[in-house]
Amino acid sequence: MPLAVGKRRGGHDIYSKLSRRDTLFCSVQHGHLHVAQWLFDNGAVRDIRTCAILNTSSMFVACGHGHLNAAGMCDPSATLPEGSTLTLYDFDNAIAAMSAEKLDSGRDFEASEIAAYFHTGGTTGRPKLAQLTHGNMAFVGQLMQVYTAHMEHHTVLCGLPLFHIYGCIIQGIASFAVGYRIFLMTPSGFRSPTAMPNIWKLIERFKVKQISAVPTVLMALSEIPVGDADISSLTNLNSGAAPLSRPFELSFEERFNVEIGNGYGMTETTSVISRAPIDQPPGSVGMRTPYGGIRIVQLDGATVTKNCEIGDSGAILVKGPQVFA
Repeated sequence: MPLAVGKRRGGHDIYSKLSRRDTLFCSVQHGHLHVAQWLFDNGAVRDIRTCAILNTSSMFVACGHGHLNAAGMCDPSATLPEGSTLTLYDFDNAIAAMSAEKLDSGRDFEASEIAAYFHTGGTTGRPKLAQLTHGNMAFVGQLMQVYTAHMEHHTVLCGLPLFHIYGCIIQGIASFAVGYRIFLMTPSGFRSPTAMPNIWKLIERFKVKQISAVPTVLMALSEIPVGDADISSLTNLNSGAAPLSRPFELSFEERFNVEIGNGYGMTETTSVISRAPIDQPPGSVGMRTPYGGIRIVQLDGATVTKNCEIGDSGAILVKGPQVFA
């Protein structure tokens, strides 16, 4: 896979705007440290905080005020336009000389180290920061590999904000860990006034298999005519953040020939508490994740007074490797 390096307007190296701090923020997986090291050695970034997962069939490089859709990346048959100042490198050959075992910097990562601070307020209504560790994120990435081991590599559409826990973790880090091709539906995502009316054509073009959304987005999708778009590649929709009306769910599934799964999670649990099984009973949010636990209880302050029976309401207690620090 070719990797493009060149100059943008003003003479600055295109990689100088990969992030506001010129730091590469990716995740460690399957020994792809040599990718991050190659970017670092070639001036792509000034610091490497974590290491890259670039085990995908396409690449989209951010260039600050614009984007580079390089020939050979998103379209393998494309060629550079006449007069282009870009240089194409063979990606596989370029990273082959880099170490796949460790970073030259010698930095070690501990599971207990804080990896990210996520803004959240949905649980208590009060804005706060949830501290997520490298261990939290690595667990979810590995978990998704197990959950999707029976599926072929495919394209997922990400229309959720990347600052949101699901967009960043499940449709970002976890999808990279599995090796999915991720289609980012512009920075505005599902709010894009340009992309949304054309979403069925985008699904047809990129052969999207999975979409994750919230009920309000699904309702908006139901109002957009499919027209002559071939959306047969789309088989799965994941819904969360709020309950989905059962009649609407059945109507949507029948109309678009897809299956909708309802899951449950929050920022403080690195987005996952339970996941929908293949056969999900109506009203269920799925089964708890492995190595974790869920209890529905009655509380007196911070003391558990009783475990709730089926049908009772109570506080939800969660534990597991995905729970925040």
